[in-house]
Amino acid sequence: MTGGQALSASWLSTKLGNEWRFPGWQFDEECRVKPCVARVLAAMRELGLDSEQLNILLQQRSGMTDRERLLDDLLDGRVEHVVRALTSA
Repeated sequence: MTGGQALSASWLSTKLGNEWRFPGWQFDEECRVKPCVARVLAAMRELGLDSEQLNILLQQRSGMTDRERLLDDLLDGRVEHVVRALTSA
């Protein structure tokens, strides 16, 4: 297993060319992985999604009339709402 593969088990990473990218939403102000990341990654894996698919879903609107994205909900701490939305997508 490469370092990039090991890291992606703990937080979300995507490969762009020869570089690994780590979306900033998953880290707190002190660059620690936020507790919600484990729950979101578990749901992602249960659904068979890859990191690109998860990123696309997190950019979707949270509801029919809601202007916020699922990512905004996640950043506001509504983790279970995001997981429910992912599993119903």
